This record gives sequence, C-alpha cells and structure tokens, in this order.
Amino acid sequence: MRILFIHPPSSHKDDISLQGIKSSSPSLGLLQLASIARKEGHDVSFMDRVFDVKRFVEFNPDLVALTAMTNEIGGAASIAEFCREVDVPNVLGGCHITADPYNTLIK
Repeated sequence: MRILFIHPPSSHKDDISLQGIKSSSPSLGLLQLASIARKEGHDVSFMDRVFDVKRFVEFNPDLVALTAMTNEIGGAASIAEFCREVDVPNVLGGCHITADPYNTLIK
C-alpha cells in the first residue's frame, strides 16, 4: 500500500508562511507512523507543511494520513476535500481532532 503522510501548512492568516521552507519541526507522531508503515512493508512518502499536487499525483497514494493542530485544520480540511474529489481515502489525527472531534467532522 502507498501511504502519503501529510503535516499540512498553517491556515492561520497571522502565521509566518513556511511555504517552500524546509520545516525544522515535522510532526514526530506522523514520522513515527510513517516509520512503522515502512517497516511493515508499505511504500510511504511525507509532505511537511506543504501540499504539492504534482507529488501527490506522482506518488498516487492508496491512503492519505493527515495530522493537524488548530492553526493547521483549514489546510488539512482542504487536503481532505481534495482527496475525496480524487477518490483517495484519508484519515485525520492530531491535537485539533482529538480536542474537538464533532465540530471538526461536521465542517
């Protein structure tokens, strides 16, 4: 299975844009899950604070795994919507969904 792990860009207008900058703090939890998936024989790829449609299409994932803190939930929602449009299952975890699952899911 090809699994794409994504730590989305911030969607908060006051955050400093990290677009095009290599992050110095990728999601440790997402990296741990990617490492376990790779060890179990899955083909994995990771996008940190960026969503690149060209890379997405080239990798052609069977599943997308997202994480998001509150300032990243808008970006994660946009990526999840894109995944639904191209018929790729996606899962969301992280601080925001854990703290407010109901409101996150209805948006």
